[in-house]
Order: sequence, then structure tokens, then C-alpha cells
Amino acid sequence: MSTVSNRIRREAERLEKWDNSKDISELLSVISEGDILELGCGTGKIIEELSKTLRKSKFTGIDIEEYFIQIAKQKNLPNAVFQQGDAVDHLFSDSSFDTVIFRDSLKFIPRQRGQIGLTKCLETVFDYLRTDGRFIIRDGMKPPSTSISMHLGTDENIQVFKIYAQRNPVIPEKNGYVTMNLPDLISFLSKYRKIKENTYTSPRNPDPPTYEEYDTLLTNIGFKKEIVKTYPYPTNLIPEGITVETDLPDTYIMFVYQKP
Repeated sequence: MSTVSNRIRREAERLEKWDNSKDISELLSVISEGDILELGCGTGKIIEELSKTLRKSKFTGIDIEEYFIQIAKQKNLPNAVFQQGDAVDHLFSDSSFDTVIFRDSLKFIPRQRGQIGLTKCLETVFDYLRTDGRFIIRDGMKPPSTSISMHLGTDENIQVFKIYAQRNPVIPEKNGYVTMNLPDLISFLSKYRKIKENTYTSPRNPDPPTYEEYDTLLTNIGFKKEIVKTYPYPTNLIPEGITVETDLPDTYIMFVYQKP
């Protein structure tokens, strides 16, 4: 295995420690026993938890990071296999799976491979699924482009924001207050930990697609919409001391599409 960067090691640690209980509960409400594929499986935590309930199922996990796959394999799950691979590539035969899952990983496809890569990936998922198979996406979606204010609260939070503002075209803070576009605010909150740990080096990532953009693309490919659930930005992810003037809107989504 090639040398693993500190960034990848830290991300693996974060994935292993993350509380997935809500994700697991939601996923189990829409998954039946069968052949289940998770694309962008990370260190295998989601499959590990799902396999405890779906004992008759066979799980396959794919991730582009070799280090993540090595950790997943060390779990020695009796009903799961893991392999390194790119979610955009056609890795399996058509009609191989009853369920395909993307959990907090699909948004990286358009960031890294553009719209063409996203379309190819979703078309590949359609091919993988058997008739009546389900495609489940639980991920972030682009929030509305409205202005929102927050108070940073502490000197530490102000310093973290100033580092973020150096790399992103946002309105400077004044006396601990800042008003900014909602997608930028969400980006700052999601990058706060990396900035504080001095591991943040790049401007904010491109926004994920909106729900409408996802829906149009999936429908054009041939998927049939079954279930849509949206969720507000988790308040437990807002750093201590920061207050936002209004409740944050829905920025996370789970939708289930079926292959007819």
C-alpha cells in the first residue's frame, strides 16, 4: 500500500468515530434484504451497522481510497466484501444489485468529475440495479442563496472565520458579526473543524446539486421517484459560541428512486 497522507488518516479516524445512528435508522426504513452495494463506502461503518440487522444480505463496498478499504476489510464482516474502485467506472455486471446506496459521498462526484462524471455515475447505478431495485441517496444539497447573519461569539471563532475569509470571497466580520450568503455560511460551518486543526488549505468546494437538479437528472435516466425526505443543517454541528439569527433551512436530503 502506498504512503498514506495525514489528511486521509484523519478522515478515516473521523469516519470511524462519527455517530451514524440516525443514518442507519433512516436507511433501514427503506432497505430490504438482498444484494446491496454502497458506493463511496469509506471505512465501511455504514455497511458494518446495516449488516447487523440485514443478516441475510450480501454487501459490497466500493471506495476510491485504498486506505479506507484496508480498514473496512479489517472488520472481517462475514456478509460483506470491500474493494477499491471509482464509482464512475462500470465495475459490475448489469442487474447485479437490489439496492445501491450513496451516503454523504455522491456530492464529491460533480466536484471532482464534473456534470459529465455525475451523469455517467448515475447511469452506471441504473445499470447495476435489477428491476424494482432501489437507489438511495442520503447527502447534502445546495441550500437557497439567501443572506443570513451570525454572531461568532468568541475570539477563537473570529480567528477561524478570518482564516476562512482569506480564501473565500465573503463579507468580512465586524465586531463578531457577519452576514453572508447561506451556501457560504454552510461551507464555513462544515470547514470549521479543519480550519481549527490547521488542515484546511483550499477554497470552499463547489455546491452540491439542488434537489431539483438531482431529480431532473435521475428522471431523465429512467428512475422513478419513490420517497423524498429533507433535513435542516444539524444544530450539533454549529461550533460552540456561534449563533445564527434564524433556523437554518433544509440542507440535507434522503431520496429513494426505483428502477422500473
